[in-house]
Amino acid sequence: MTLFRRYWLALLFVACAFCIAAVSYAWLPERIAVHWTLWGEPNRWMPKQIGAFILPAIGVALTAILIVLAPRAAPDSQPSSLPRAYTRVVAAVSAIPLYATIGIVAVALGLEFDMITYVAVGLGVLLMLLGNSFGKTTRNPVIGVRLPWTMASPEVWSRANRFTGWLMVLGGAATVIGAFITNGIIVALCVMGATTIVSIVYSYAIARRLRT
Repeated sequence: MTLFRRYWLALLFVACAFCIAAVSYAWLPERIAVHWTLWGEPNRWMPKQIGAFILPAIGVALTAILIVLAPRAAPDSQPSSLPRAYTRVVAAVSAIPLYATIGIVAVALGLEFDMITYVAVGLGVLLMLLGNSFGKTTRNPVIGVRLPWTMASPEVWSRANRFTGWLMVLGGAATVIGAFITNGIIVALCVMGATTIVSIVYSYAIARRLRT
């Protein structure tokens, strides 16, 4: 399978980010906000020549790095579910700069826009997409709960990643809901921190149990 056929969705997301920046460029002010505080106040601006295209450029770099890592993460010799899961992860990561570019352009064009809610919803959806892929991977050095005790045992890896995947899906849903109730970024940070701690403790407990 060619790179284009395997990663066509990720490449489409990257191209769309550039298209949105290019099409809206003439209507953008000379300086645009590119960063916000946790409370939704813009606190960093860039000239539109840089600010409009910096995220699409980051999308190119991220996508290229993930595609280069693909032979290690999801070799064709692995079960077919792993390459498919990795392809979905690449697409999800490549969608982040596109999603952020849409938000930055919308604010720059003067639309009434709650950036914090927008970002939190994006993070929640991303968590759900990534979580859905975690339980479908076999051991690899790139995606999943990669700890010494999970890498040492296929069973620990499988159980830890299925459990973490469910946590991420539930946490992502909680983040999306929380985005419309309170500060969604804080909810997302709490969810990611709790998911990380719980998955480490759970995977270690499983590894200890299987060794006894």
